[in-house]
Amino acid sequence: MAYIDEQLIIFKHMIENAIMTGGAEGKKSCITSSALINLIHEAVKTELIAHGVDANNIKPPLGETSPEIKLAGLLKQKDQDVCVLPDNIEKTPVPINWGPMAGLDLSRV
Repeated sequence: MAYIDEQLIIFKHMIENAIMTGGAEGKKSCITSSALINLIHEAVKTELIAHGVDANNIKPPLGETSPEIKLAGLLKQKDQDVCVLPDNIEKTPVPINWGPMAGLDLSRV
């Protein structure tokens, strides 16, 4: 059985248990916690490594939930739950001078 399948079975049991013990509120609490999505994140990281991605390039590292890498898009910045960083490019901050975030001071975000 693939690791993602194992994680999805755990995911299903966690939701079922939350519903049986806490009803709708238990389900809501389970869904809004990070426990369920972290199962999927770990499966994704495991698959990336199994397919040859250097584990040192995956952020947050396997088994960890931080540090998340902040990436900027057209409309906003977001901390990425899973990110693969290239190891052949030097990290260089680039001011955003286009789109809706142009000119905003994002240095403390």
